[in-house]
Amino acid sequence: MGLGGTLPAVLIAVLFTQFFWWFGIHGTLVVNAVIDPIMNALAIENYEAYKAGAEQLPHIINTTFMGVFVNQGMQLGISITMAFFIARSIRMKKLMKTVVAPSVFNVSEPMTFGLPIVLNPIAFVPWILAPLASTTISYFAIAAGLVPRPIGATVVWTTPVFLSGWLGTGSVAGAILQLVTVAVMTLIWVPFLIVMDRGYLKEEKEELAKEALAQTGPAIDERIKEN
Repeated sequence: MGLGGTLPAVLIAVLFTQFFWWFGIHGTLVVNAVIDPIMNALAIENYEAYKAGAEQLPHIINTTFMGVFVNQGMQLGISITMAFFIARSIRMKKLMKTVVAPSVFNVSEPMTFGLPIVLNPIAFVPWILAPLASTTISYFAIAAGLVPRPIGATVVWTTPVFLSGWLGTGSVAGAILQLVTVAVMTLIWVPFLIVMDRGYLKEEKEELAKEALAQTGPAIDERIKEN
């Protein structure tokens, strides 16, 4: 438990979770099978201390931290930014608009398999880096006393961002921290998504050019026959 409750251990867990997902393996289930007993025990200690009215809870990292501050809201920030502000290709706009609603409740599969994330070399770096950045920022914000330590309560994973941060820490500061991490993760993702969007746009223009050529070809043949 002493090792599992440290930042390096959590970063390793997050790294492997994202790495498995990139290969199409449910990384959350695989990694949680190992770390859940440790995180749950730490959460119980925090919750007991919280109920007893302790001024400071014993652990920063526990089940609540993992469920609330690692990558919560990542897909929501990305989908809103791309769908309504940045994306130029029809494919990217339609996909991200489709992702917005489920991502409110942290359902990531539409983006994971629709973008796709799986085996996508462009998506690999932000997919790994964004949650690591969110985890690190959250840890140090809590360690510095800017945000209360997670109280150890079980926050259902479908709880929307902002609300889950509030419930997980018992403070609006937890919600504000979530908004900060969502912004950071979105900024990490945007350059890579722009590259993908340009690729989609190029494909769409090439497809339109082919369709235009296919339509003009018969017309030209008819004019030749008439002459």
